[in-house]
Amino acid sequence: DIATLLVDALQEEYKAQMLYRSVLQTFGAETAPFALIEQAEARHVEALQMLFARRQMTPPASAWAPGSFGAFDSVPLACAAGVVAEREDADFYDRYLPRTDLPQDVRNVFTNLQKASLENHLPAFERCLASATIAAELYLDFAFDADGAPYEGPGYASSLVAVAAFAGLLARSGRANLLRNRRFERYADYLVHELLPGGYTLNN
Repeated sequence: DIATLLVDALQEEYKAQMLYRSVLQTFGAETAPFALIEQAEARHVEALQMLFARRQMTPPASAWAPGSFGAFDSVPLACAAGVVAEREDADFYDRYLPRTDLPQDVRNVFTNLQKASLENHLPAFERCLASATIAAELYLDFAFDADGAPYEGPGYASSLVAVAAFAGLLARSGRANLLRNRRFERYADYLVHELLPGGYTLNN
C-alpha cells in the first residue's frame, strides 16, 4: 500500500544521505561533491516526510547511520559508491512511477527526486569518477611497464592495492574496467620473477 511505499522511499533517501554523511565525516565537511549532495538529500527526506504529515502519519526514523558504511580509502572510491547509490535511487522510483494508483502528490515528489538523482547528483559523481579514472590510468601508464613491472621495484607497487579497489568499484558502477589493463594482468607474473627464490630481477 501507499504507506509501505512511502516508508521504503524514505529509507532509500535516508540511505543515500547517511552514505554521503559518512564520507564527509571521513574527508571533511566541505568535500566536493558530497557536501552539496548531502544537503540535497536532506531536502529529499523532508519532501517525503511532508507526504507522511499530509496523511497524519509519523515518518520512521532512519534505519541507516554514517557508521552503517565502511570507511572509504579515497574520495574517488567514495564517488564510485555515489554513482551506484544514485542509480539505485533512480531505479527505485522507476519501479513505482508507472503505477496508476499512485496519488498525485506522491507522484510529483517521486518524479522530482528521481530527476534530481539523474540530472544533478549522478553527473556530479560521474565527473568526479572520470577525473579519478584518468589519474589512475596515468599512474598505471607511468609507474609500470607493459609487462607489469613497477619502475621503482616491488615496494612501489603496494599502491596497486588502492588502485585495484578503485578499479573494482569503477567496474561495478558500469564504467571502464581498469582491471583489464595489461599492467594489472601481468603484475602477478612480475611478482613471481621478482620475489620467489631463484627468480630474477626485472626493472629494479
